[in-house]
Amino acid sequence: MKLKFIFLISVVAIIIFALSQLVDFNTIDTRVEADEIYEELGVAEGKKYILKNVNIITMINDDILYGKSLIIEGGIITRIGDMDTIEDYDGFEIIECDGKYLMPGLFDMHVHTNTIQSLRTFLAYGVTTVRNMMGSDLHLEWKDNISIGSLLGPEMIVGTKLLDGANPIWPENSIVLDETSEVEAVIISSKDKGYDFIKVYSNLSKVVFDEILEQSRALDIPVAGHIPYTISADHASQMGLLSSEHLYGHGLEYMKDKALADSISKLAASDIWICPTPYIYKHNIDQNSEIDYEEVKAYIKSYHDAGGKIVSGTDEFAQIIPAGISLHETLQIMVEAGLTPYEAIRTATINPAEMLEIQTRKGTIEVGKEADLILLGSNPLKSIKNTMDLHGVMTKGRWLDESWINKYNE
Repeated sequence: MKLKFIFLISVVAIIIFALSQLVDFNTIDTRVEADEIYEELGVAEGKKYILKNVNIITMINDDILYGKSLIIEGGIITRIGDMDTIEDYDGFEIIECDGKYLMPGLFDMHVHTNTIQSLRTFLAYGVTTVRNMMGSDLHLEWKDNISIGSLLGPEMIVGTKLLDGANPIWPENSIVLDETSEVEAVIISSKDKGYDFIKVYSNLSKVVFDEILEQSRALDIPVAGHIPYTISADHASQMGLLSSEHLYGHGLEYMKDKALADSISKLAASDIWICPTPYIYKHNIDQNSEIDYEEVKAYIKSYHDAGGKIVSGTDEFAQIIPAGISLHETLQIMVEAGLTPYEAIRTATINPAEMLEIQTRKGTIEVGKEADLILLGSNPLKSIKNTMDLHGVMTKGRWLDESWINKYNE
C-alpha cells in the first residue's frame, strides 16, 4: 500500500511538472504586484552603506579578510578597509555585522522562473543573478525593470524560447526549425529583441544545430542548452556551444568505460561549460531515467579534476524545484561529489561571472564591483551548509535585512 501511495504521488508530481512547462510566459502579467513590492522598499538610488566589522570571503581565493569594513555607494563597492581609517560617516547607513561572513551573491545558472514571488524568493536565499533558460518578452521586460531598479529581483540573463526540431518536446514554448534556411532570421530577431543567448533543445537535427551555432557566432550571440540527440558533447564543444545543460549527450550510461574518461579529458580542455543540475537527479525529477545520480556526482568530480569548467544551476520551476533553496542543496551536492566548499561556491559565484563575461563587475568582492552580497552567520568555507545561515542580502543598492529574508524565504 505504501509503495502504491509513493508511486501515485510521483505520477502526480510528474504530471504537474509537465503541465507547468506548457505555460505561455507571454500571458503572465504581474506588473502591479511588482510595483507594490518596489514601493514597499523605496528607491535605492543614492543610498550609502558601511558594513562594519565583517569577515570578507572575496572568492578571489579562499583567504578571509577578518574584521574589515566595506563601503558601498550607489550599489558599488568603493572601499574595503579598517573602520578606524574611515573618516566621514555622514549620509551612510551603518550595518553592524558583528563578525559575520560576507560573500558574493549567488548565481543560479538554470532557471525557468515565471512569478514575481519566485524573484523575491531567489533574493531571500541570496541568489542575486539567474539565467532564465526559456525566455519570453515578459522576461525581457522583467530584466529591464530589475536593471533600472523598478522591480525587485535578481539580475536576469534571458535566453530565447527553445529552438527545437520536429515534434518539439514543449510546443507552446518552442520555435521549430526543420531547415537550415529558417535559422538566420530567428537568430537576427532574437538578438534584435535583446535576448542574451540562444537556447537549443533536444530534437534539433545535426545540420540545423550546426547552422544555429554558425549564425550565432557571426552575430556574436552565445548558444546554450541541451545537446541534441543527434550529436555528441564533443561535437557540440567543437561547434562552440557555450554551456551544456543536465549532462545530456555526455555518455553517463557508460560511466565505467575508458571512452568516457577520454571524453571528459577532451571536453575539459575545450571552452565548453557544463551546468549539470544534479538536484533533478537526486530527486528523480529528470525524465531521462538512464542517468543515475551517483554517476552524475562521479562525472562532476572527474570533470572538475580534469580542469573542466562548471557552473551550478537547478532547473528551478514553480513548486517542483523551489527557487533559492534548491541552489543551496546543489552546492551541498557539489561537496558530496568531492569538491571543497570553496570549489563548490566558485560554481555559483566567479565561475558563472566568467562564463557570462561579467567578471569585471560580479562574482568576487572587490573595490569597483557591484555590491551583490550575502551576509552569513557562519563560515561557508568550513561547512557548505552555512550558506543557508543568511542574515542579509544586498542587491542593486538595496539592503534586505534578516526580517525581510524571513518574510520571503518560505
